[in-house]
Amino acid sequence: MRSSLTSSHAEDSLTMPCSTTSSESESLNPGFSLMLPELELEVEMARTKALAAYQQQAVCVTRLVREVKTLREQLELQRREVDNLNNELDKERERRHRVEQQFLEYKLRKK
Repeated sequence: MRSSLTSSHAEDSLTMPCSTTSSESESLNPGFSLMLPELELEVEMARTKALAAYQQQAVCVTRLVREVKTLREQLELQRREVDNLNNELDKERERRHRVEQQFLEYKLRKK
């Protein structure tokens, strides 16, 4: 007897439309009406948490993008500074070489 009730209930659930009224749901499962508001509340809380997490992630990504942009700008400035310092060093080496050449020429003339 029990298996016939179970199978008829399963058949009913397959043939019944998805949009059942609350009274139909209550008659099929009396605890359903008590659980539905709780489930809806849980779903809403889960949505709220997911939205908050998404918003936090979006803020973090925005900050990271801004930080990467700032770091790239700093890197470019540092590269320019290194290039300027290397150019200055090359000029000083050339100047030193000329001074050494002049000094050698002076020493040779003095002899």
